[in-house]
Amino acid sequence: MIGFRGNSVNNKLILKDFLLILASGSKYRQELLGRLGLAFRPWSPEVDERAAAAEAPAATARRLALAKAQAGVAHFPSAWIIGSDQVAELDGEAIGKPGTLDNARAQLRAMRGRTVRFHTAVCLLHAPSGRASEALATTEVDFERSPTPRSSATSRASRPSIARAAPRAKAWASRCSAASRATTPPRSSDSR
Repeated sequence: MIGFRGNSVNNKLILKDFLLILASGSKYRQELLGRLGLAFRPWSPEVDERAAAAEAPAATARRLALAKAQAGVAHFPSAWIIGSDQVAELDGEAIGKPGTLDNARAQLRAMRGRTVRFHTAVCLLHAPSGRASEALATTEVDFERSPTPRSSATSRASRPSIARAAPRAKAWASRCSAASRATTPPRSSDSR
């Protein structure tokens, strides 16, 4: 394992050798982080992803991003750990992962002609110090009023991916318009 060493230059931290952990089993998040050209190690934390009672979807995303990063501290005590979570919201209620093709279709029907908010939270935690920086971005997606998938052959061919990705609307991106804005600035905290 590589340890962390850094210098501060003009109030910016310069990292020399460090271990970066992506606390996520998501292939999509791994692909996104990989685009930055940083060496990292994916690790799947065991975190209960259910929302707390009366918890707003944006608050759930933030809490889970921090919880996933904190879960890695015991396993990677000298690392920088990234935790992230996304929660979709329709009419103030969280939309869970559909799990099945039928549920995915039902979710897509419910989204027609409406706006869905996707709250994406990220937390970067420095395990040795417990310091964390968090950010939340909300993307609003306006879904057109349109019929369900055009072709049942297309639906059958991509059944598993549609069932997993329906809330993120990957397959239907061409049918909607999106505007993204960061709802809160990044914040730093001492998570210990």
